[in-house]
Amino acid sequence: DFLDVRPFPRGIADAKRRAEVWDAYRKDLLSLPGIAIFLFGNKAVDGKILLADGLKKEFDISLEQNVLTLPVGGTGSMAKKLGEEVVANFDVYFKGPDALLKDALIALQRPREKLNDYLSEILTTVKALAD
Repeated sequence: DFLDVRPFPRGIADAKRRAEVWDAYRKDLLSLPGIAIFLFGNKAVDGKILLADGLKKEFDISLEQNVLTLPVGGTGSMAKKLGEEVVANFDVYFKGPDALLKDALIALQRPREKLNDYLSEILTTVKALAD
């Protein structure tokens, strides 16, 4: 009842039109949640793995729409870059001093062996955000 998964529409040949549709899609998608969790954030381009600029766009849209942002930097790539930014500027992203929240967020920046290893820390962080 609380998870909404919607893949991006990929069948748009015109790059300009696709960018416009994806921007509107991102804004609509991010108007729904109270918290956005950011994982990974990489893409393959011409055989190279690059940081996903789309994840950064989604992060920025989340901030514009007052959605709480939760980058799981330990998953690497753009999420790592965003996690470093949020931890370094915690007071900008979260209102008021909250040691529990900051500690939970810092814990999410450490690499883990398996994605499931983040679940308890994500739940702790979401609980700290809800309090």
